[in-house]
Amino acid sequence: MEPRMEPSVGDFARIFGFDDLDLQSNRAGDMSPRQVARMQRVAVGRFWASTVPLATTAICVAAASWVGPAAGPATTVFKALLGLAALSVLLTAYLGWRTMCAIADAIDGRVEVDDGYVVFEDMTRGPAHEPAPRRYRFRTARHVYDVPAAARHALDKRQRYRIYFTPRAKALLAIEPYARRD
Repeated sequence: MEPRMEPSVGDFARIFGFDDLDLQSNRAGDMSPRQVARMQRVAVGRFWASTVPLATTAICVAAASWVGPAAGPATTVFKALLGLAALSVLLTAYLGWRTMCAIADAIDGRVEVDDGYVVFEDMTRGPAHEPAPRRYRFRTARHVYDVPAAARHALDKRQRYRIYFTPRAKALLAIEPYARRD
């Protein structure tokens, strides 16, 4: 059996999408210009994603007013449309909050640091035999991070890592090995 090669910072950079300049800026407590631009793109994407439930709300309210609170089966439809509208409002509020977190992080440009050992969790929904892409997250003592599937085999649970992330959105910016326990 071949010995397993330890992943390098370069491997982490490829998996998590950062470079040496990003890591150097993160060590100094700041986001690099490239990371700020990425957070701005995330904020714009989340903004547009929040318009979908907002449009759903408008459609449900319009349909509910058209159906009206009549008696019989129409009442059930009316209540269902209003319930869906309420859920859409909550989803819009959540996505709006996430958008504001990303915007605030991009404007602020600060980076927070977490360090610790990682524990993986498989977040994939559905049966394991389906060919759906696997989604993972890992947790340290303080936070939980969504990670790409390639990180599953790159991170070692015996290794301690220093993790750089945004303070509000908790977006993982960079990661590097810190200390190893054997």
